[in-house]
Amino acid sequence: MKISTRLHGSSGGVGVLMILAAVVAIWGLSAINQGRSTTGSAADIRISMLEARRSEKDFFARKDLKYVSQVDSLIGVAMASVAELNERSSDPRLQGIEEGLIEYLEVFDEVAQMDVEKGLTEEEGMRGQLRGAIHGVEEIITGAQDDRLNTLMLTLRRHEKDYFLRGDPKYITRFDGGVAEFQQAIAASEHSSSDRQAMQANLVTYQVTFGALTEF
Repeated sequence: MKISTRLHGSSGGVGVLMILAAVVAIWGLSAINQGRSTTGSAADIRISMLEARRSEKDFFARKDLKYVSQVDSLIGVAMASVAELNERSSDPRLQGIEEGLIEYLEVFDEVAQMDVEKGLTEEEGMRGQLRGAIHGVEEIITGAQDDRLNTLMLTLRRHEKDYFLRGDPKYITRFDGGVAEFQQAIAASEHSSSDRQAMQANLVTYQVTFGALTEF
């Protein structure tokens, strides 16, 4: 099972936070009606969760790790407010809210770490390795003006981009087939032994890294 599928299936994953926010809001209104002294902390929890949700969206949109720290900090504030409420209330819903906060933070941090491993930019993580490997092949091909290998390389890159754009497994099959054809063409080429070895090594790195990225 792909990592992203497993995470999205974990009890609603990231969406748990908004459900919790609604529970806290309802509980806060109930507390107001009953004249309890818990409304302030309940509002604090709700505000922290909504701000954490906003920081979560900012991270996925901008790929900046500062938003991961903000989410962690805001959930910590919410957890502290839950602990404070626990000292003043025996409401059984508090345990569910606490468990939901813990689950949300675990899922979010795991998804964020997954994005870091993939690469927050094209130069970082696995995306950087992928790009560096194929550029190593490209430099040799371009320098030798090898039209045959250049055509095979461009076809391979098209399969790569088509997969990441559409997520269709058929492009993985096409990619692997393209790698096999490329390897054969390199072996049969008139490039120097050192250049052939360098291209083969980079091609292996390219294929392995692409395969790892398709697991996310």
